[in-house]
Amino acid sequence: MASGERCGHGGRLAFGAHALGVPVGTPTAARGEQLPDRRTHRRARGDAARPRRAARHLERRANPRLDAMLATADALVTSMPEPDVRAAIERTASPAALIRVPQINFRGFHPDITHVPLAAGDGELFGIARAYHSRLVLWGWRRGVERDRILGWFEPDTLGAVGYGEAWNDAVELMRQATAESDLDLGDWLLALLGRGVFMHTDNHPRIDAIVQLARGVARVLAERVPAEASGAAGAIGPSERRSVAPIDEPWERVLTDGLGATAEIWPVYPPIAARLGVRGSWTWRLADGSLIDLAQFVDASLAGYRALDPRDVRLDHIDGDERFERELA
Repeated sequence: MASGERCGHGGRLAFGAHALGVPVGTPTAARGEQLPDRRTHRRARGDAARPRRAARHLERRANPRLDAMLATADALVTSMPEPDVRAAIERTASPAALIRVPQINFRGFHPDITHVPLAAGDGELFGIARAYHSRLVLWGWRRGVERDRILGWFEPDTLGAVGYGEAWNDAVELMRQATAESDLDLGDWLLALLGRGVFMHTDNHPRIDAIVQLARGVARVLAERVPAEASGAAGAIGPSERRSVAPIDEPWERVLTDGLGATAEIWPVYPPIAARLGVRGSWTWRLADGSLIDLAQFVDASLAGYRALDPRDVRLDHIDGDERFERELA
């Protein structure tokens, strides 16, 4: 549904910057740190790092597009920070019901993913998989470990020893905390997804299954909070029009396009981790341009990019401080 479209029971919705849990900001994966909202991306792909502008969060100052939507909206569905949301509602005197949804950040399938802030604090590092990096490869590069030894770490015993086997429970707990601050229920969301296999492309890019299930939760909350007679700017819908609205449980996953799956990176679920979770694993990365690379190619391309960097230009404290890496890999 596009921003400002009519919802199924007749009202109008305004979607904030993080509509349906798709974040603008990228949190670091290891400790949950949030990167700066305005930042520069630097690319590490073997050539010189290049600055790139990143999308910005909506700020607490007036935002004409959001303000215009709020003027006629019956509900605001958002994962924006609550102070920003409250400021927008107060600024526009909007009567819109606020429905808070969590950002979907879930490392259970991809515990090796991390994000690398720049030491200057103004951005994050882009590599072969853009904002996504391997903790194992980064740790090895930082310490001058040979390529073949790094490749050898991608096996069951080492992955378990550095804590990747515990990632699922940690991810569920972090998602529980995020959901507790929203208006949705974690159980409704997660239980519906467990039988579908892998529901994340990366640590912060959900598959269409996960987005649709989140939208179902939003629809149920809307049904409770926004009357069917809500008019917005479009006027209330009549009984015959309401009967034509498809049910929440319609299998939307089968007919909606997975935009992230078609255009963005897909990080594999490593086979040793997949075996623990009862899903199919792979060593194949899909890059944003659609090309496919295997583990050796990924490690080689990552190291080639990192060699062009000064280690002092990036922050890796979320990896350097992990005692399990020091104990098992040093």
